[in-house]
Amino acid sequence: MTLELGKEVQNVILVKNLPNSATPDDVSHCFSKYGNVMAVSLCNLSYLNTYYTLQMAYVKFDCQDPIVDIIENDIDVVLDGYYLEIEPVIGNKLVWNSIILLGVGVSIKRHQIEEALEQFSSPKILILKNADKTDNGYCIAEFPNPKYVRACLECSLTLNISGIPTAVRPFPPPIFHYVRISPLPIAFQNLKGVDQFNDFTFKTPEKDFACSSMVAAFTCDAIRKGITDNPPMKEFKIEIPGDFTIIYDAIYGSAVKINKDNCHYVYTVANILEYAELARIAGLVFYEQLTPSNVIKIYNSLYPFPKPPEFIVEFLAMHLHSVPGIDTLPKPLLHKVFAHPLFKGMQVEETEKLKSEFPNLAEIINEESIHYGNIENDREFIALKLQHLDEMTQKAEFVRETIQRARTSSVLQTQPRDEEQNMDQMHNDDREQMRRNLLLVDNVQNDEDELGMAFDVDDVLSDSDSSVDIFND
Repeated sequence: MTLELGKEVQNVILVKNLPNSATPDDVSHCFSKYGNVMAVSLCNLSYLNTYYTLQMAYVKFDCQDPIVDIIENDIDVVLDGYYLEIEPVIGNKLVWNSIILLGVGVSIKRHQIEEALEQFSSPKILILKNADKTDNGYCIAEFPNPKYVRACLECSLTLNISGIPTAVRPFPPPIFHYVRISPLPIAFQNLKGVDQFNDFTFKTPEKDFACSSMVAAFTCDAIRKGITDNPPMKEFKIEIPGDFTIIYDAIYGSAVKINKDNCHYVYTVANILEYAELARIAGLVFYEQLTPSNVIKIYNSLYPFPKPPEFIVEFLAMHLHSVPGIDTLPKPLLHKVFAHPLFKGMQVEETEKLKSEFPNLAEIINEESIHYGNIENDREFIALKLQHLDEMTQKAEFVRETIQRARTSSVLQTQPRDEEQNMDQMHNDDREQMRRNLLLVDNVQNDEDELGMAFDVDDVLSDSDSSVDIFND
């Protein structure tokens, strides 16, 4: 699960060389002597029911002072006899420029990984831990630039190295369960108890919560739509029992702590309110509770939203072979799973094996393969048309230059102007046709995640140079 980050990483450090047994509480206690620790997130990954501990963690402070103090004074931080390496997250190449290969076999060598990745760039292999009896092995490869990471992940989520399939994953981003999600200034928290601002009510089974409709509408799309109706909505009823206080605090901009006990409730209510950011964070916590044996049970216990939860889709796509009863799931959910990039990155042999294990899934898999293949064909068609458009642009420029030189020498009078206008009209007609073609393909695939990239028509048609490079963006 990925998360876009901005100012949230300013007060965050990356801690390396942790003991394998370290817990978030251990790390938090270790760093609390240097400042107020807001959150700790371990850099762990899972693949095919195997958990990979990278011996790293993110630590978030309430300000930058502890980070400056530790780094500038070169303070030795020790946890259970391990001397920890500490780096700021901002500008950290390991965090932003790296991929992780999971399932690295015992026989795989460093040069074989470099050869497999050289099609994207020349990565630097930072860590290589081959498989042994207790670990399936992993590798961290750092690229010169984040664009190579994106290219690698868009190309394939599995990589065949010496006949051994390995999973390709981005380096775990700094995601915290204790977060301040609302973009509202912290001062808005002071308005919670002021009656003159409370023109809206959340009704829950336990109690009613009065609040400002404008504050609620700022983060909850369901409220924003309701208060703009005629007549405007004055209350919102939530029939699901639970502690609504955490949602209420999040709406007003307080930092909220989401854990395994409340993530189900927070995820459900946040989706009902269309509080997208809070629902996404709760989904990340929910994802950590999933196992192949409980994922279907948890899915069936969720509120019946029209769109399948992303964290369920991603987990199923990653653990297809090990989830008992996966062929009993609803077809809309399975279509989302088989359209997920994790499934599209599978080797052909794995896909055929899945079809043989679950014959009733073969039809859905084939439908998604045809759908994806059609989109790939449309991409190739548009790429050729864009190349043709670029050639036409160059010809038009050549004609303009020729006419301009002729005008300067006073050889041409009115006829060349007509010729230039005709050429411009032809060029504009081609551009308009390309715009319609691009919009047609874009409408075929509404979900950017299923396609793996999005077409921006205005960027494509803004000038000929950017048009040619659309598929490398």
